[in-house]
Amino acid sequence: MLQHAWPPAKTGNRSAPALLLAVLLLLTSALRPALAAPAERQHLLVITAYHAGLAWTDGQLAGLQDGFAAAGHPVELHVEFLDTKRLSPTPEYFAQVARLLKEKYRTQKIDLVITQDDDALDFALHQRQTGALPGNIPIVFSGVAGKRSATLEAEPALTGVFDDADIDSNIILLKKLRPTLQRLFFIHDQSRTGLAQAAGAAALAAKHPELRFEFLSALPVGAIQARLAELDANSAVIMLTFNRDSTGRQLSHAEASQLWAAAAPVPLIAKEDGMLVPGVLGGLVVSSHRQGLQAAQLASRILAGEDPETMPLSRGWSEAIFDYRQLARFAIDPDLLPANAEIRHRPPSLRQTYPREFWLSLALIGSLGLVALLLAVLMRRSQRAQRTLASSERNYREILAATNEAIIIQTPSGEIVEANESFSRLYGHSTADARHLSLAELSSNQPPFTQSEALQRLTQAQQDGVQVFEWHARHQNGQLFWVEVALRPAEIGGQPRLVAAVRDIEQRKQTESALRASEERYRLLLRHSPVGIVHFDLDMKITYANDRFAEILQAPRDKLIGIDLTRLRDQSPIPACRQATEGTPGYFQGEYQSTLSGHRTWVSFRTAPAISAQGELIGGIGIVEDISARIAAEKAVLQLNEDLEHRVAERTTALVKANAEIKAAMTQLAQAERLAALGSLVAGVAHELNTPLGNANTVASTLRGRIKELKGSLDAGALSKSALLGFMSDISQASALIERNIERAAELISSFKQVAVDQTSIRRRRFDLAQAVEEMLATLRPRLKRTVHQLKVEIPAGIVFDSYPGPLEQIVANLVLNSLTHAFTAEMVGEIALSAHREGDEAVLEYRDNGRGMDTAEASRAFDPFFTTRLGNGGSGLGLYITHNLANDVLGGKLQLDTVPGQGVRYTLRLPLNAPFKIGES
Repeated sequence: MLQHAWPPAKTGNRSAPALLLAVLLLLTSALRPALAAPAERQHLLVITAYHAGLAWTDGQLAGLQDGFAAAGHPVELHVEFLDTKRLSPTPEYFAQVARLLKEKYRTQKIDLVITQDDDALDFALHQRQTGALPGNIPIVFSGVAGKRSATLEAEPALTGVFDDADIDSNIILLKKLRPTLQRLFFIHDQSRTGLAQAAGAAALAAKHPELRFEFLSALPVGAIQARLAELDANSAVIMLTFNRDSTGRQLSHAEASQLWAAAAPVPLIAKEDGMLVPGVLGGLVVSSHRQGLQAAQLASRILAGEDPETMPLSRGWSEAIFDYRQLARFAIDPDLLPANAEIRHRPPSLRQTYPREFWLSLALIGSLGLVALLLAVLMRRSQRAQRTLASSERNYREILAATNEAIIIQTPSGEIVEANESFSRLYGHSTADARHLSLAELSSNQPPFTQSEALQRLTQAQQDGVQVFEWHARHQNGQLFWVEVALRPAEIGGQPRLVAAVRDIEQRKQTESALRASEERYRLLLRHSPVGIVHFDLDMKITYANDRFAEILQAPRDKLIGIDLTRLRDQSPIPACRQATEGTPGYFQGEYQSTLSGHRTWVSFRTAPAISAQGELIGGIGIVEDISARIAAEKAVLQLNEDLEHRVAERTTALVKANAEIKAAMTQLAQAERLAALGSLVAGVAHELNTPLGNANTVASTLRGRIKELKGSLDAGALSKSALLGFMSDISQASALIERNIERAAELISSFKQVAVDQTSIRRRRFDLAQAVEEMLATLRPRLKRTVHQLKVEIPAGIVFDSYPGPLEQIVANLVLNSLTHAFTAEMVGEIALSAHREGDEAVLEYRDNGRGMDTAEASRAFDPFFTTRLGNGGSGLGLYITHNLANDVLGGKLQLDTVPGQGVRYTLRLPLNAPFKIGES
C-alpha cells in the first residue's frame, strides 16, 4: 500500500499567499545573479514515453520544470517523446529512435537521464546496456509501476518514484462513503499498464469478500457505456488506465473519463488527476505534477553529488481530491472525507467573495520596502542583458541551423518570417522563398488542411499555448506527405511570433496504417477462428474469449469474461491451465460440462503461457476444439475393426484350408503332367525303335531265305564255289546291317532309360550339360521328325553340373513341347535354338523360337497355373508353371521370359553349377 501525505486543506482562499510568494520569488530570482556567480549549466535528457498534449505527460514535465526552478539548478532539459501511446513500439521503431538520438546528441554531453513511464525507462536501460548511453550515467524515473521494484533495485545508478494508485484505500473509502455498496466495477484496456492495474485490483478481491468485483475490458466504448448505464445504486466504478478500446479507438484519460461519466448513474473514482473531469466523484489520486516534482528533487540531489545507488526507490504520493457537485449528487457528507481532502467547485463563502483587496493591501505594504532594492538590481540586470543580447542572437541562429526539425517562424496572421535549412530539406523550397509562401502552399489544401484551418491552429496556440498536431503537407514537387507540428507562441525581438517545429512522420504514418490493418486482421482472426480461444490471467480469471469458444460451451460470450476458473463446477481442465500460468504448456482431452450452460461435450484443450512484449508471464492462452464427432467416429471405427477382425479371422481359416487343398491338387496335377510327358516320350521312343528293329527283322528274314537256298544247293550237290562266295558276302552284309540296327536300338533304349530314370525320380548327380540335353533331345526327335520344324543346339561340352538332371531335362522338354504346341501355325516352318555358356559359378541357357510370340497380357500370366492359349485343344496350362517352379524351387535358378507379338519368345535360364541341397540331403 502506498504511503499518503495529505496536503493542507485547499478549500480556503489562496490568492494573497500566492501573490506574496510570487513577489518573493521574483525578488529572489532578481537578486540571485547579482549575489552569486553563474554556475555551469548541466544538460539533462528527458525521455517521455508518450506525446506532448497528453495531460499525464504534460503534468510530469511541468512538475520537472517547477522542481528544478525551486531547486535553483541551472539545467537545460532536452525533451524527447517516444509517442508509444499512439504508436505501439517495436524493436525496429526503438532502433530508429536510438539512431536519431545518437545523431542528435552526438556532440552534446548529457549529465543525467530522466525517464517518464515504463516504455521510456525500458528504452533508456536498453540504451545503457548496449553502450549507446554511458554505463555509469545516472537514470531517474517517474510514472513506473511499483511491481517492478525488485528488478529495478538491482540496476546500477538508478533511482526514481513509482506511480501506483492506492486502489485498496479507494475501495475502503468507497465502502465508508457508500455503506450499501455491493458491486465494484473496474474499467481498463488491454495495454500493458491496464492489464497490470487490473491484476493488482483483482488481487484485492479476497480482502473485500462482501464486494463482487467485475472487470470491463476488451470491449468497444459503446458496449462499456451500455453496461455502465445498467448499474444500480449499490454499485460504484473505479477507472483504471483506458486509452484504446477493442476496435482500436484511441482516447486520452480525460476523454475516456468523460465518456464513462456521461453514461454511469453511480459514483466514479479516479486513480490519477488526469481523470478528474466533470462528472467524476474524485478519489485518492496520483498527481502527475507531483511525480515530476519528486523526480526533479531526486535528480537535483544527484547533480549535487549524491550517489543514486544510496537513494532508495520512492513511492508516489496520493492526494484526496473530490468534486463538490458529485458529493451533493450522491448525498455524500463531506465530513466523511479525509481531513485534508481538497474539495473542488465548492461555492465560495461571503468572506471568500471579496478577498482580493485585503490581500492586495497586505502585499503592497510588504513590497514597498523592496522596491528600491529591486530597482537597483533591475538596472544592473538591464546592463547585463544588453551585453548578452548579441550573444543570444548568435546562439539563436546557431540553434536554428543545427536542429534537424524544420523550424518556421510566423506572425499571428500566418506570414512566414523565417525558416531554417531543415525547412528547405523537408519542403524543397529555399529559405529565401519561404517568406513568400502561404500556409496553403505548404499544405494539401484539402479539408481539414486548408489555409483557414491553419489560421485556426495559430489562433488556438496564441490562446491556449503549445499545440501539437499532425498535418498533411505539400512538397515543392507537389508530393503530399505527413508531418507533426509542435506550434507554440513566442516573443522574438519584442514581436509576438508563432514558432512551428515540423517533423516528417510519413514513414510513421505508413507504419501506423499497416499496424492498424494488422491489428484488424489479428482481431478478426481471433474472433472468427474455427477453434475456441480463451485468455486467462495469473489469477485464473478469463479476460478474453472468442465466438467459437462461447459456441463450444453454448454460453454467452460476455458472460464468460471475468469467470474465475478455479470456481468452475467441472475442474478437469484446470491442471492444464495452471501449467500455463506456471510457464509450461498443458493439455487436457476428455468430456467437459459447462458451468454456465450445463452443456456436456468432448473437448481437446491445449494451453500455453502468455508472455508480454517485455518477456513477463501475464497469464495463459487456451485453444479448445470440439472433438465429439471425432470421438464418436473413433468408437464406431473401433467397433467396425472388431467386427472386421472377427470376419477376417473366419475367412483366413477358410482360405488356409482352401489353399492347402489347392496345393495338394496342384501337386497331383504336376505329377500327372510329368507322367503324361513321360507317356508321350515312351510313345515317341517306341515309334523310333520300330525302324532299327524292323530293319533287323527284314535282314534276318532275307538271311534265312538265303540260308535255305544254300542248303538246297548243298543237298542237290550243285553248290559251287561262286555260289558259296556270294552267300558269304550276303551273310557279311546282313550281319553288318543287323549289328548297326541293333546298336541304334540299344542307343535309343539307353537314352530313354536314363531320361526316364531322371524324370521319374528327382536324384542328384554330376552330369555334363551337353550330354544331358542331347539325351533329352534324342527322345524328342521322333516327334520333331513328324514336323517341318528345325531344332538347333549349340551347347559346348565341359559345362558340368552337380545338380538334378531330371528337372533340367523336363524344363527343356516342356519348352520344346510348348513351342510345338503353341508357337507355330500350320503354315510356318519353325526354328528352335538352344544355346548355353558359363558365367562364373553359373550356367546361362537361352531358348528361342520364331513363333507367334505373346502379347503383354499373355506374357504377364505365362507362368500362372492353368493359363493356356489352347484350352480344350491339348493345352493343360501347367507346362510353364511347372517349368518355372522347377527352375526356381528345385534347381535354385531364375527363369526369365522376353517376347514380342509376331517375333517369337526367348527364355533365359540362369542356373548355379552347384544346386542348393533339398531338405533331407547332405
